Amino acid sequence: MSELTLSSQEIKKWLKNQTDHFLSPIQNQAQKNCDQLQEIKESVIEITKTLLDSSSKEIEKRNMRVLNRARALNKLAHLFSERIRRIKIPETITYANLSKAAKETNKVFLVTDIDIKNWFPRISPFFIRDRRKFLTIHEKAKESLAEIDDFVKNEYIKTKTLQETFQLISDLINLKKRLTEIQTELKVIEKDQNSITTQLSNLTNNITSLEEKDTLNQLSQIETEIINLRKEVSQAFRRLKKPFKKMQAQTLRDNSINLRPQELAILELYIENPFEALAQEKTGYPLLKQILKILRDLMGSGKLKLKSDKKRKAQESIKKISNNSLVKLHEQSVQKIKQKKQLLNSETLAEITQKKTEFKEQTRKIKAKKDRIDAHALVKKNKYNQMSKRIQEHKKLIEKNVYESIEKKIKIEL
Repeated sequence: MSELTLSSQEIKKWLKNQTDHFLSPIQNQAQKNCDQLQEIKESVIEITKTLLDSSSKEIEKRNMRVLNRARALNKLAHLFSERIRRIKIPETITYANLSKAAKETNKVFLVTDIDIKNWFPRISPFFIRDRRKFLTIHEKAKESLAEIDDFVKNEYIKTKTLQETFQLISDLINLKKRLTEIQTELKVIEKDQNSITTQLSNLTNNITSLEEKDTLNQLSQIETEIINLRKEVSQAFRRLKKPFKKMQAQTLRDNSINLRPQELAILELYIENPFEALAQEKTGYPLLKQILKILRDLMGSGKLKLKSDKKRKAQESIKKISNNSLVKLHEQSVQKIKQKKQLLNSETLAEITQKKTEFKEQTRKIKAKKDRIDAHALVKKNKYNQMSKRIQEHKKLIEKNVYESIEKKIKIEL
């Protein structure tokens, strides 16, 4: 058997031409059955109204022989009317709609039969004419309903798959249309993503360009030199850290050491940050020398006790430093701190820093925007993939249904 290739736009018209010769007569009959369901509904409503009118008149008369039965019939008539009115007759006739309406009507008649069996004998012998009229219409409606059921179950069901297939074709066309819209949206999003990427790249280049300027390079070089100087100064004071701490503690504890406030402050700084302390000293670091002299005297008199090895090493360091071993380090430290301050206070660096800050803030905002666009793109891509999957599922099911219904192989091109 050869396979026919059709586009999604052609398949509906082609299938209608292939099936119209037997679908149209059945659909016409379905319309007649639907009209008949409406007639059943109206006829039952009309005869129910007769029961209501008759029972209401007797209730008004207050005839005690009939009153209770009239009330029972009135209540039954209200129930019959409410049930039948709830049945919805479909405007669009399909197998699913007509089958549902027929089932709902059958349920109403089944419950009504139970009520008739339970209550009509109790109402007897009153309202016999009205009850006979109701039963006649009721039974006739049941016969018509049986014919409708027979049609739905034996004839109309044959169109079920084809009707579902026509609906699948309509859904497929709508899905394809929506997929095209999402594709267009994704192209716009991709354009935005490319624009954002370009902006970020330009800002990164601008920041890099600023960082490569001479002023920043000089500042970076000075900061590197300061780091190295810090290490050298720390190394020079490594054997004096503990004696300094003991000296500080003893001064604060009992005031037995005669240190002026300025000397005590610089002593604390030498303990915490020897490089900063040395850089603050005047030429020849006089404050440090005075502190070292007091420390040497304290160790010599035994007022500041250290283990012999630590004492020996501390004394060696005191001697070297007192003999101006830190003069070069002191000069370099002062010079580099001064150079750094000059650069930091320069208008050029201030301008560079301001621009760099502005570029970084712009980068932050654009990255936040990029994150939002990327998240939106991900949602759209997921939706696109889900819709593509549904389109493929619809396509396969339509091809399968067509073959099972009219034994013709088709292939839908998307």
